[in-house]
Amino acid sequence: MKKIIKIAIIFFIIMLFYAGWPLLLGPFVDFARDKTAKKSSVPIEVVFVTAEKDFETLPYSVASLRKHIKNPVSKIVLVSKKTDKALKLASSLGMQHVDENSLLRLESFKKYVSDKVLHHDRPTWYYQQFLKLLYGKVTTSPYFLIVDADVVFMKPVMMISDYKIPTFFIGFDAGRVQYQNSARHLLGKDQFVPEFSFICNFMLFETSVVKSLINHIESKFKMPFYKAAINAEQAKNANARFSEYELYGIYANFNKSSHKSPKLASYLLKSHLQHDRIRMLYDQYDYRLKFFPYITYDHYMKGNKSSYEKTKRLIKWVGALLRWPIKSIKEWSPNSENTVK
Repeated sequence: MKKIIKIAIIFFIIMLFYAGWPLLLGPFVDFARDKTAKKSSVPIEVVFVTAEKDFETLPYSVASLRKHIKNPVSKIVLVSKKTDKALKLASSLGMQHVDENSLLRLESFKKYVSDKVLHHDRPTWYYQQFLKLLYGKVTTSPYFLIVDADVVFMKPVMMISDYKIPTFFIGFDAGRVQYQNSARHLLGKDQFVPEFSFICNFMLFETSVVKSLINHIESKFKMPFYKAAINAEQAKNANARFSEYELYGIYANFNKSSHKSPKLASYLLKSHLQHDRIRMLYDQYDYRLKFFPYITYDHYMKGNKSSYEKTKRLIKWVGALLRWPIKSIKEWSPNSENTVK
């Protein structure tokens, strides 16, 4: 029996090593990357426009940006509905809270779009995008980084260099034509749009450019910019859909009125993973994931049943494996009733 127990313990140690060695290497990879990462002295604000459904991922996102964003962070702001839960969360994470209704009243917005044809079935999907741009009208910081609350950074990222060169993450999203059509409508039919897309899960905004963008649209259409954006989708053959990141990216990089002189920018290809939220704690230590800039933990992937059941079964199996040698030792101990006399 002792031999069986010894084999079980050795097997358990091997399994523990197999599952745990990626976690042991993670801190060393972080340390090495941090030592060699490029840093900037240009300060930025970080802003999360967040609904309550993403409050559970926010602590992970905040911790990751404090660790990996290589610009001084002057402050971190939570823009959301003003509730006790939101205020308590902001306070616990060292964030300032801004009531979303102080930027744009949700009820007024819903009333305006109630008789409109929207390409997305949730008005709040548009609302949170407009809030991101409207924050540029109230901040005193020259630069602010908008981050989705389900984003967790995995390696160092410098958002703007000491030479004031911002970094944009770009991709080739299949639906980019709709978003670019919306930008063309708002900025002008002759507006140049690139072959790639600016849509990402975070973006650095230059406050003066955001104000210029909003003024440009409101002067052209003689109405608040968010109404002009909604109206751009109403034409029968518009094939347009609003994106705050696409609009700002095109305006900041390819519109002459956004800057008095040509502006340089750094472009990185967007590459990330989407994971179930049940993996958040494990993922932040796994060295194999440190090669991706960030991971998203989307709300619709929360509680994925198959993943949840697999994890539950694994925990149950490990628990049983841990208990079995202890149970066996007790059963075959000298004081046990099963001991042969």
